[in-house]
Amino acid sequence: MRMTADDATTQPQRAGFRAVAHGDDPVPPEVLRAARAALTHRPSGSEVAALCGDSLDDDRSAGGPVRTTGRRLLFRTTSQDIAVAVVLEVTRDLGRCGLVGWLEPPGPEHIVVNHAEGRTLAVVDPAGRFAASDVPSGPMSLWCEAAGVPVETEWARI
Repeated sequence: MRMTADDATTQPQRAGFRAVAHGDDPVPPEVLRAARAALTHRPSGSEVAALCGDSLDDDRSAGGPVRTTGRRLLFRTTSQDIAVAVVLEVTRDLGRCGLVGWLEPPGPEHIVVNHAEGRTLAVVDPAGRFAASDVPSGPMSLWCEAAGVPVETEWARI
């Protein structure tokens, strides 16, 4: 078989595609850690609080500049058995995040922040407010027990 000029220019591209398809491009370690964390941190039987508001999406859809202060996330359970809402403000500094949140209804004494490096425990005050610092940027979820029912938020990238 004779090689044409077109074959000579596409041959390196095809070799590159083959290399990617055959595993020469490994998954980055931080992606693997986040995937493992997502699978190991979900207790069975937890009510899921879905992400139903994200200021980052609001800023983008409005067509204006993305805010530089803090990002706000809103999670809510959709079950009729228990109604829980979590409002979370996220600030970032050098790849680490600070979280300040409010849990409604108040009640749990602590909330657990799940992330790729493990877990961070935050104390919840009687009004339902909590804070956590030095949380790594990347995927995270929150877990608490509200009225005796385990509740975990969907994973969100911060």
